[in-house]
Amino acid sequence: MSDYEGFKALHAMNMETRQKLVFFLMAAASACVGFAVQQTDEAGWRWPLLLCAAAVLSFGVSFYSGYRVIRSNIHLFHLNGYLLMDSDKARNEKRVEMMEVEGDAESRWTAWQIHALILGALLFIAWHAVRLYENYYGFL
Repeated sequence: MSDYEGFKALHAMNMETRQKLVFFLMAAASACVGFAVQQTDEAGWRWPLLLCAAAVLSFGVSFYSGYRVIRSNIHLFHLNGYLLMDSDKARNEKRVEMMEVEGDAESRWTAWQIHALILGALLFIAWHAVRLYENYYGFL
């Protein structure tokens, strides 16, 4: 196997792993929304429920960010394909610039996906702690 073929195989494995991570985080965010909604079945409309609502909103942001990562990957794939098929230097320079912008956007959306999921988990834990405190002491 040549160095180029080895690099190509390594790159393909890297992209596949990244895609699996994005899908896993999207599935985790969806499961968190379902669990949070299930836990609020017996909760009354009091201010601590705002923490849970913020957690669900954060999980939604995480899911949407994962969707945007996938869209960026598809756009980068198409730009790369056009770059390989076209020999016009001016158009290819513009495509390279577009790829850099799209790559930066993909990185930002990836960070948003992970950070929003973590924030949602922290908010949910805070809501649960407040609920436990409220049940133990009877007030807040």
